[in-house]
Amino acid sequence: AFPSCEPKIHIHDPDLAIATGAAIYQNTRDVVTDLDGAVAGVTAEGKIAKFAPSVGNIEIEKVLSHTMGVMVWDEGKNKDIISNIIFRNCNLPIVDTGDYCVHSDGQTGLTIRIFQSDFEDPETGKEVAPEECEEIGHFTVDIPSDSRAGEPVKVSIEANEKADIICTCTFRDITKSHTLSAKGMLTDEQIRNARRSILG
Repeated sequence: AFPSCEPKIHIHDPDLAIATGAAIYQNTRDVVTDLDGAVAGVTAEGKIAKFAPSVGNIEIEKVLSHTMGVMVWDEGKNKDIISNIIFRNCNLPIVDTGDYCVHSDGQTGLTIRIFQSDFEDPETGKEVAPEECEEIGHFTVDIPSDSRAGEPVKVSIEANEKADIICTCTFRDITKSHTLSAKGMLTDEQIRNARRSILG
């Protein structure tokens, strides 16, 4: 296998994290309202109420920040395209598989090039141009020289709860996987600290 490029896989985007934190903070300000439905923040006795100390449980979901796919040859378009397999903003863990085929008779290797992008819609972003994506890694699977054009090849991409990307290629009874480790993953302690910071 070839050495992979440094992946830029994150489960959070800085701008999105700030906006989400503000939204969580706003939605957890449990302000007391008076019995007559008067101005929020005023108790029945007419005193201004502090934010209620109990805000309930906050569930922080881990999602994939980038869409992941592989480069394939499109015979109809006569060019390389990126075939996206799993899409951004899906909850982790997630795994899906793409069905492809051997390109030519006697092929002895399959080079799997993994790309990330920001496409969100599986309908419109299933097949996209390579220049709209970023390559984050690649590996090669050796296959027998008696391979034939059109023989099925399956490629799955999994993003686990740590946001590691595991790409697996299967041809006949040959299976090979390649893992790209996520960067910037928050630990449980960091998540607890962030929650305390948001809630005060």
